[in-house]
Amino acid sequence: MFPIKLYEEFEHKLGPDETYYKDPMASLMDLCSSLQRGEQLWFQILIVPTDFEWVKEADAEVEKIVGKKPVASFPNKVVDFIVAVITQISEAIYSLWGDIEDKEKDFKPLSMVELKPKQKKQVEALHEKISKLGFLAKLRTVYIAKKEVYMPKKVASGFVGYIKQFAALDLNSFKPDMKYTATSTAYFARVKRLNQKKTKIVNNYINRDVSAGRIPGIYNIAELASIWHFPLEATTKAPFIQKAPMKKAKPPLSLPTDDSITTFQELLEPIYSLDEKKLVNNNPVPKEEVTDSKPAGPPTNLPFG
Repeated sequence: MFPIKLYEEFEHKLGPDETYYKDPMASLMDLCSSLQRGEQLWFQILIVPTDFEWVKEADAEVEKIVGKKPVASFPNKVVDFIVAVITQISEAIYSLWGDIEDKEKDFKPLSMVELKPKQKKQVEALHEKISKLGFLAKLRTVYIAKKEVYMPKKVASGFVGYIKQFAALDLNSFKPDMKYTATSTAYFARVKRLNQKKTKIVNNYINRDVSAGRIPGIYNIAELASIWHFPLEATTKAPFIQKAPMKKAKPPLSLPTDDSITTFQELLEPIYSLDEKKLVNNNPVPKEEVTDSKPAGPPTNLPFG
């Protein structure tokens, strides 16, 4: 439920403009550029729309952090009632624990000032997360290669390094699912079971099966944009990755391409003739002649002394 590290935390204002943003996609692009002919790395992010019930779960997590008394569910009420009855019967028959006074636990919610720095950050992060639209999402990756170029340790360590960039140790982080979907086996029928797991994860990838594997997590739009976005060319250097060319639209037919007069220019009234002489009533205006003038002297009635 807690958010991961967002793209805003990869920004800093030190250094030149090209280092202002440390794009987390750079490590993934470097990994892809190191792949040889015959190696393939598949990375899939499944996104499913969901309702707003996860917001209530986040609010319940906030109440748990601040120490607010949780609302007891029906099963908990039944268990509490049974425990209370057994306690009353045992006290009536024999005082096992001596004089027992009923003391309800005092749940006093903490204010933001009383919270520890870690708790305060968690509360603020949860409030920031629920302020944006959320989706159910699941990450899945597959590595396929020919035997002569098969290097799973290099690709696995590189991909884990990319995904670990989003780890916020006091909030949330990713980790490989080694229990359910990892293609590793031991002991009995190891080769057969290993091939079955490999075939299963490839089929789940191709079919985009959301139900297979772990339960999808909740990620808002900022988290999804941090995980996957178009790499910034200024900070991401991957020379061995080919860029997909963009389609270029043809210019409109009415766009002027030379010095010829267009249809719009013919509608304008001329202000200057070809010899750049002003026209007034279709007659050229004579140029003003500049004559040499002597500097003017002081006025005759100017008082002196």
